[in-house]
Amino acid sequence: MNENDDLEQWQKQWQATHHDLDAEKLIQHAHQRNLRERTVSILEVLLGLVAIGFCLEALFSPAPSVVERGIFFTLALFVVAFLAWAMHQRRLIWLQYKQDASSLIALEHQRLNRKLRYWRVSFWCVFALWLFSLAMAGLSIVGAVESGREWLMAAAGNLIVLLTTGVWTRIVKIRVSEHHRQLDSLFAQLGESDAG
Repeated sequence: MNENDDLEQWQKQWQATHHDLDAEKLIQHAHQRNLRERTVSILEVLLGLVAIGFCLEALFSPAPSVVERGIFFTLALFVVAFLAWAMHQRRLIWLQYKQDASSLIALEHQRLNRKLRYWRVSFWCVFALWLFSLAMAGLSIVGAVESGREWLMAAAGNLIVLLTTGVWTRIVKIRVSEHHRQLDSLFAQLGESDAG
């Protein structure tokens, strides 16, 4: 009987230590992810500004027609809107104050869901741009406009980006599902240690 009590006591101590380590690991992971999220945000804004710059350069160059100017202006607005949405999504999941283990697990679940949403939206945005550049290439070729070849090259480039984004979105979905399961398991273990 005494031996069983000792074993139970040892198991409780081990579980408590084990969960503390997991919680510490989770906190460390959250801080590392914050740094990554901020770095990616800066890179995303810089790349977005480059894309907007190209659109504005094309918009104000003497060659494009009125329709093409409208298209480049719309594309610039599209990039601005996507950047604003992406920054909002990232800011929602930054760790801004000290939290306990269960709050961190909830935050990690939110992060995973938003990460998956981010890549799904990215995929559909790239898909829309690919369709748009393909349609513009078709219209330019049919209308015998000089820019038809450029639009066709843009469609080919966007197709590569689309396929890459699609594959990465699939990988992210698999990783997110796996991470959700790990977080659920950790949360269940934390609940058991709290009950014990």
